Amino acid sequence: MKSISRRSFAKSVASAGALAAVGNAISANWEPLEARAANDPKDADTRLVPSACRQCYGRCSLIGTVKNGKVTKVEGRPGTFSRGTLCSKAFSIPELINSPLRVRYPMKRVGERGEGKWERISWDEAWDIIIPKTKEIIEKHGAKSIVHNFGTGRDQFLIWSVSDVWTQIGSTATFGVGNICKIGGDFVQKKATIGSACQFTGWNPTDSKLIIWWARGLFAWGAYDWLYIKEAQEKGAKFLVIDPRESYAADKADLWIAPRPHSDTALVLAIINAMLSSKRFDQDFTREWTTAPFLVAQDGKRLLRESDLLDGGSADNLAYWDESLGTVGYWNVKELSWSTEDHVPALFGAYEIDGTSYKTALQVLADSTAQWTIAKTSEVTWVPEEKLEEMIELYLSSSPGSCFSRGQKTDFSDNTSANSQAFTIMMAIAGNYEVPGGNSVAQSNKKVAQPRFPITPLTPIAAEIADDPDKHSINPGRFYLYGNPGATSRTTTAALLTEEPWKMHMYWGQTADPIMSSADSHSIEKGLRDLDFIVHVSLLMDPATELSDVVLPAAHPNEVDRIEFAQSGHCYPANATVTIRQPFTDPQGEAKDDIDILLELARRMGIDYGGIDKYKIYDKALEKTGMTFEQFREATIVEPAPQPFKQHEKGLLRKDKRPGFQTSTGKVNVFSEELSKFGHGPLPSYREQVENPFSEPELANDYPYIVISGGRCHQFFHSEYHESPFMRDVHPYPLVELNPKTAADNDITEGDWVLIESKHGSCLQKAKITPGIDPRVIHLEHDFWYPEKGAADGLHGAHDSNPNALFSYENPQDPAIGTNCFGTMARIRKSPDGPPRGIAENPRDIQERFRATDQQISSFISKGAE
Repeated sequence: MKSISRRSFAKSVASAGALAAVGNAISANWEPLEARAANDPKDADTRLVPSACRQCYGRCSLIGTVKNGKVTKVEGRPGTFSRGTLCSKAFSIPELINSPLRVRYPMKRVGERGEGKWERISWDEAWDIIIPKTKEIIEKHGAKSIVHNFGTGRDQFLIWSVSDVWTQIGSTATFGVGNICKIGGDFVQKKATIGSACQFTGWNPTDSKLIIWWARGLFAWGAYDWLYIKEAQEKGAKFLVIDPRESYAADKADLWIAPRPHSDTALVLAIINAMLSSKRFDQDFTREWTTAPFLVAQDGKRLLRESDLLDGGSADNLAYWDESLGTVGYWNVKELSWSTEDHVPALFGAYEIDGTSYKTALQVLADSTAQWTIAKTSEVTWVPEEKLEEMIELYLSSSPGSCFSRGQKTDFSDNTSANSQAFTIMMAIAGNYEVPGGNSVAQSNKKVAQPRFPITPLTPIAAEIADDPDKHSINPGRFYLYGNPGATSRTTTAALLTEEPWKMHMYWGQTADPIMSSADSHSIEKGLRDLDFIVHVSLLMDPATELSDVVLPAAHPNEVDRIEFAQSGHCYPANATVTIRQPFTDPQGEAKDDIDILLELARRMGIDYGGIDKYKIYDKALEKTGMTFEQFREATIVEPAPQPFKQHEKGLLRKDKRPGFQTSTGKVNVFSEELSKFGHGPLPSYREQVENPFSEPELANDYPYIVISGGRCHQFFHSEYHESPFMRDVHPYPLVELNPKTAADNDITEGDWVLIESKHGSCLQKAKITPGIDPRVIHLEHDFWYPEKGAADGLHGAHDSNPNALFSYENPQDPAIGTNCFGTMARIRKSPDGPPRGIAENPRDIQERFRATDQQISSFISKGAE
């Protein structure tokens, strides 16, 4: 592997300037692993290994120091897209790799489920249990009775590989990450509106007039984004943050808007209404590159076609009213051509054709959004009228030239598809796509392909699924726009509990914990406990892993090789930079790369990938660079080409290389027939979510506070790293954020343990009192569990502080993509019994129990160690 000397690294740091490190101060009682490494002999073997962090989505570029075969510390790498920044998650890598809690060998359960009794076995013994049992379940119940799952934050290659292998085996059911993350809105963009996921990623702060961050964190993943924003602000850009909480981003904003949770769509519709009613939008782009000028059929559900107007007319010809000719004209969706060269499609109005009046799609949109006046929007969103006017004027006066990035939590509703479509319309008609300072529809490094398992002949069952997915899906006839129509978290949980449409018998989990991450944690635990067979591929014994029959040891992300693509929300050039993640050391014990485990599973299940290994896949992905993966170890980074603009005019967005967008019409689908067929309707509309004071005012009598749990902290990534002494020293307990009025009304003071109760369940968190949240709202920290508690003690306290215990899995779903509302109403009071029973009340206790000794570390790096 590539390594560099300490001297050359120090020179690179000096030449790049001081590291712009983002992290938390380590408390006085913390002794980092590096301090013990200083006692190593002076002639110790020391290597500096360029790599990347995978503790979250940011995949920051870093350097790992390896002494005598053990990782001692990591440092940010200057001169790269992440500019030397690291956060506390990266700094914890050495102790996580060397953690005494890691799973280092295959194990089988020898006690009752969840009792925590295990026996070490060999890999062959593990496979000799897994493969016959899997085949037996398939023989008796069909592969459709198997649930497979993977965790968020994993690299895209692994996510695809889990799906590829299990689809070949015949499993379609999954908890997935998409419908509890931001992927739902992505698929709406890809399949229904603009042809590419460009709301989360795709933003270009350089030369931007306005940077909009909608419900997303600033330092929780990819802290380097702030450096790009700060530079843009120094050049005159404004920073608009929309978030119910006074987040770190809100503190840096020129304007902070705090809407009522789940009312985001109303805000977007108000912006669209302001643009259309004032005619302050990019009319040229809207006329030429969107479906806004096309006429709408009388049923309001589809666009008018030539075949509707003329016998023998083509269904491929969409009708518009030509203002220059005073007659109907057509756009052909196959040829991507207008019926006349000098066309002037009307944007607004209703036009009579053969005695019937038809409105343009933009007129229908204008009519539907007209209700979203400043007064009504203020009432629904709780945003003061003067703030709404300021926000709208800032956006209109800054466009074209405004960029936008949203967080995951805008997807947490049964109206995600409409919300995603509204965002696309807001950006498109303002002219903010494919312009400097706006959003790029396609922003990637075209020199490197995404690694993926080779296309192989489908197994008979996979071919059946491709021919008739509904027959093998627990969601027949639903969620066709979602990437995996086989299942979502809600429907998989329902199948586990109700055995409808059939009983589930097996679960394969890969670095994932649905008990912690999905709504209704108690129901998920019950459903998993009732299964016949469970396998987990895991780094440590988290709550869901404790229910397994067999556990397979996963290598740490910094013990494996990957080609790293940016995921989730980073700006250009960071999002288009490809970097290497190479191992600091070999996997400890008998842990293996997740990809190698999947390839072995496939081989033993009779799936023929032609003897391929991951390095052949990597070499193929790097083909255009002229490098092999081994040569990539020397280069370590592939920089992107300068970001092109006006890609839709140059044929850079479509697979056929013609101008336009990769959509069913070749246009941005302001009016979406896909959403008319599969979603709530062809144009975005507002829907109140369940269990809030507007939709269920009587519920507020007993449960007066809106619960949200979307914020992120620097120390954890969902359910990960709670075993880290460093992280728990900095952030020992989960925090519920309360307004001072809310705290006073409930006799709660700073640091009190608070009991939060909904009609579905309860949990405990410590009070953090802040004026940065509305008195009618409380924010809970998500996915917190307690490794210091035993497996038999509530699966390490899986539900003690988990806000998912407050939510119901039965909330309504978006019909297009299966997302539902992670929210409810709650009441709060000071906990009569204090903290959860059995947790470490002094952070120092965590260090003593979970911090590896030198002797332990030495044994861990010996492959044959017990």
